[in-house]
Amino acid sequence: MAVEAILSEGSNVQIDVVLSKSSPNYYRIERMAGDNNRLKLYSDQPCLAELMARADLSIGACGTTSLERCCSGLPSLVVTVADNQVAVAESLHKRRLIHWLGRAEDMNTRIMREEIKKILGSDDLESWSRRCLNLVDGFGTIRVMQQWLNCLPDQLVARKAKREDEPVLLQWANDLAVRKQSFSSGKISAEDHHEWYQEILMNPERRKIFIIENVDHDAIGQVRFEYESESWRMSYSMAAPYRGLGLARRMLDVAIDQFLSEVGPCMVFGEVKPANKASRQLLKSLGFSEQYIRQHGHMRYEKHFL
Repeated sequence: MAVEAILSEGSNVQIDVVLSKSSPNYYRIERMAGDNNRLKLYSDQPCLAELMARADLSIGACGTTSLERCCSGLPSLVVTVADNQVAVAESLHKRRLIHWLGRAEDMNTRIMREEIKKILGSDDLESWSRRCLNLVDGFGTIRVMQQWLNCLPDQLVARKAKREDEPVLLQWANDLAVRKQSFSSGKISAEDHHEWYQEILMNPERRKIFIIENVDHDAIGQVRFEYESESWRMSYSMAAPYRGLGLARRMLDVAIDQFLSEVGPCMVFGEVKPANKASRQLLKSLGFSEQYIRQHGHMRYEKHFL
């Protein structure tokens, strides 16, 4: 019905249709797409983000996809196909986040065509998109995880890295976000990493890596200390699923405590790119003093632990 309404409306718009092959309308839409280059049919898409990002207007039901469309800033004409969608549709419609056309059984091509023509002829799409973005920022999962973590014991454990940790350390080292913040941003080969890691394991007095685990013994990151000129260089990385959850400071706290229990009082320093605001703020929150190294163009943070 929506496809026929758009095609009959007369505007020269591109139409992307997402439909399961199990739909009774699938093969009819497929034939229509074969006769009209404005119409493209997609089936069983694992993710709609790309299609949403390039669309100006969506027409669909009022399920959980309504919030996904809001997160993408995508204005939507919505019909309800089940009773449990009505309350959500009413609420979103009142807040001008969707335009609720009514129940699916009350729709026809004429009503759909008139509503589409009205929306396409308005100048509200940009402000409508902003209203949607203001409702759903896409960080709900992180907020849920933060609340969940607040209910767990506040305990992380630092253990010495072992030979069998080599694959996960290589994986973390080649994470795109880690490489971006590294002073050498190229991908590390398995051979180079193996040679480097063997040197680490053979020099435990001067080079130490601690794997940080949570209460479920999941490895969440690593903290490394390397002896240089009567002080210790500290660097760290965190596994991608645990970033943004407020764990970085706790991770460094337990690693430093374990490290100091082995080496005693010492000077510890870290070097950070100026653009890496998260690490800069983290090190300052741990009491590290900050200075800009003009010669190398990076920030140096140091602290004398007694």
